[in-house]
Amino acid sequence: MKRILIISCLFFVAQSVNAQHLLISDANFRVSNGTDVVLNNVRIDGASANLYYDGDLNVSGDWQVSNSAVFSGGANGRVSFTGTSQQQITCGGNEFGDLVIYNTAAGNSDVVLNDDLNVSGTGTLTLTRGIINTGANRVDFVSGATVAGGSPHSFIDGLMEYSGSGSFFYPAGDVVLRDLDGDFTNETWVVYSAIEFAPVSGSPTTTVEYNFDVPAYPLSAPANLDPTLDHVSSREWYDINSSGNIGIVKLYYSDNDHLAGDPCPHGFDFADDPANFNPADIVVAVWNTAGSRWEDMGSIHAGDHDNGSFTALTALPGGLGNYVVTYGSKTATTPLPVELLRFEAACHGDFVSLQWETASELNNEKFLLERSLDGNTFRQIGEVAGAGNSNIPQTYLYYDTDPQPKAYYRLKQLDYDGQFEYSDALVSVCNEETEPVFMVYPNPFKSELHVMLSKLPDEKCKLELYTIEGKLIESHQLYVQEEGLHKILSLGELVPAMYLIRLVSDNFTRMYKLEKQ
Repeated sequence: MKRILIISCLFFVAQSVNAQHLLISDANFRVSNGTDVVLNNVRIDGASANLYYDGDLNVSGDWQVSNSAVFSGGANGRVSFTGTSQQQITCGGNEFGDLVIYNTAAGNSDVVLNDDLNVSGTGTLTLTRGIINTGANRVDFVSGATVAGGSPHSFIDGLMEYSGSGSFFYPAGDVVLRDLDGDFTNETWVVYSAIEFAPVSGSPTTTVEYNFDVPAYPLSAPANLDPTLDHVSSREWYDINSSGNIGIVKLYYSDNDHLAGDPCPHGFDFADDPANFNPADIVVAVWNTAGSRWEDMGSIHAGDHDNGSFTALTALPGGLGNYVVTYGSKTATTPLPVELLRFEAACHGDFVSLQWETASELNNEKFLLERSLDGNTFRQIGEVAGAGNSNIPQTYLYYDTDPQPKAYYRLKQLDYDGQFEYSDALVSVCNEETEPVFMVYPNPFKSELHVMLSKLPDEKCKLELYTIEGKLIESHQLYVQEEGLHKILSLGELVPAMYLIRLVSDNFTRMYKLEKQ
């Protein structure tokens, strides 16, 4: 039988209390020093509701507090979230003192925030087990608050804020879907990458978020790099905003072990071989918005390939307000050269179109197209030049003018230094029941955009171009014959930006995102 404590007005001292649910509605509830309370769900409602705890509260369910209610902890008070499934936390604007996360659900968002989670200036957030997902909210640390723990199994996925002086440790991480092994299928990556630094002076307010994604700045253009940098990482970046100036930063990495040939999460290993790990080649880099370039902050390395840190040698440039921090490389051997997003084949009667897209490229000379009739023996049928170095999506297209009823295709990506890697093979089956084809290239484009249509279920369709905000720019009425249609759009006058192109008919709709350079 479930037990529920419904409190109207109660003060007590005890050694141990167990209950399934605690509901406080317009009343006071006091847990005295030395008391250990084990609870499932906690709910505090009403303008007169007040929870004061000076002992241990162990909560295995949700914590819900309305904005008008109050909870606070004494010098000996501690709340531990000890669930075995996902837990929801609503603080209602109140502050936790000592707070322990020990959720054993082993998921990717074990503790979910419904509003900002606040840790008081005398409190410590202890991360033992369980990932905190902040969503659109954040974890706020008041000046004097501290963090203990942090690991690949327990970190903060989302925004953090600290207001105060002195060095502070941000237990940052990210959970994302991303394709790093070139099989054109997104995998779930759970990456723990803490960062630590102190403001140069004063007690500014600073927010930090870690992103396991490509930074939105040029990664390898010489005009945007310090002379000592060859390129910066396409794997990750820290977004730091501060009302003051940031001193020396220390970047942590963890759980970076992998077999040779498997993706190196942080891209530290050329050709994904741990034997190629060379920390002397890696530095801390920061994007200087004033100079529009990546600056080399130097580094001191500690640890090994699997777990360690890189500490900058100099403070970050002052007066920026926003800092984008990542890893930089002195040579062309870090990180991985090409990240592939997709690889597709489509039948067009007398030819097969092969289209693929990369998220970023480093040292990429070309792609070799290979075909097989049995899925085992491949031969080269063509090649397409690569972009060399790029941090923006690139779209490629190749036509196989000798189509087969069934064929297997794969890409061989070749670097300038002779290193190469293969994509997974895809199969193309050409018959009368092929899927509708709507292809747009190149992407990014500069002036002309090519649109290819075939096998549509309707002869009449409409092609529409929109701004990224959804404002219609132009519309074209099209009539697609059996042999298909190739239309060229002249868009040189468009302002460089992101756009949307949509094809719509009675029985078919598809939309792509485009970039105008």
